[in-house]
Amino acid sequence: MVAGPADGGGSLQTGGVAPAMAKNQEPKAPIHDRIGLDTKDALQCLHDDIETMLSGHEERFRRQFWLEKIRSTLVGTSTSPLGWFPVLASLLCALSLTVTGYYWSAGLLAALLLLTVAVVVRENNLRKTEIFRKLRTVLLEIRLGIVLCKDWTIDNYPHLCSPLSPCVTLQWTYRDGHVVNLPWALLVRGDHIVMRPGQVSPGTCQEVGGRGRRFKCGETYGLQQPTEPPVKPIARTPLPDLVCVVEATPYLDILRKSLDSFLDRPKTIINLQRDLLVSRCLQRWGLGVILFLTVSIGILRNVGLYLQGKLPTNWMNVFLLNPTAAILPLLPLI
Repeated sequence: MVAGPADGGGSLQTGGVAPAMAKNQEPKAPIHDRIGLDTKDALQCLHDDIETMLSGHEERFRRQFWLEKIRSTLVGTSTSPLGWFPVLASLLCALSLTVTGYYWSAGLLAALLLLTVAVVVRENNLRKTEIFRKLRTVLLEIRLGIVLCKDWTIDNYPHLCSPLSPCVTLQWTYRDGHVVNLPWALLVRGDHIVMRPGQVSPGTCQEVGGRGRRFKCGETYGLQQPTEPPVKPIARTPLPDLVCVVEATPYLDILRKSLDSFLDRPKTIINLQRDLLVSRCLQRWGLGVILFLTVSIGILRNVGLYLQGKLPTNWMNVFLLNPTAAILPLLPLI
């Protein structure tokens, strides 16, 4: 929103109502002439729209099969501390301990693995439902505003002539029969807004009366047809302010994009470093080298070329128990 108040004869085309330019107070219009929404009705509409969209995404997440939740946890190694490789390695170690007769050790390892998987899946679900909980907090604040809005006055809103801010975009809006400076996020369908020359439309809206001009979201209000620059200064009639009705809640577009892509965040530095250390160094090289050395020495012992007669060379101990004992200390790291 880049336009300031129009100088000179800028007036509204609908109903002969002009917002105050220098004051933040405006006499309340009669009930039969009042345009726009009441604050309570507008907040209730905003609450219902957010609730409907949020409930749809929550229901979609609840219908997701539990195996799909586990799979999504084990696949993303850059966002999850547990991947499919350490789970497979732990299962093989538990199976090896079971075959060699160490049942208590195998049971303890399997129990720790199940506990780890449960905790990691829960953390992954919390990460995926984080935005749902935040939106529930927003809905709670809106419900509180619905209860307390009867005590709101014009002084609770920013001044109509407040300077532009890159943090909060304000829009002249009719609420409770007054023109107030309302943040874009609180606009709802059915709101009557004042479009000034050079202003960007906060959403899809249509002029009330007049020529019924329509504005798309992000469209700038100005001359419909470009004109050649005059050779000499000439007097021109300034563009009037327009009263338009909002056809769709602007915040829903932002909310829809956030709900669809909030998981596509950039990877943090700590996750990138952990993925490099664990996935590439320990899993691909460290574990492979240790397993290769253990199995190679076991083969030499089994054929009698290494430490013959000094240590037992039972094949189950050589090929199952010894590699398992060598890998177990690395399981907490991978």
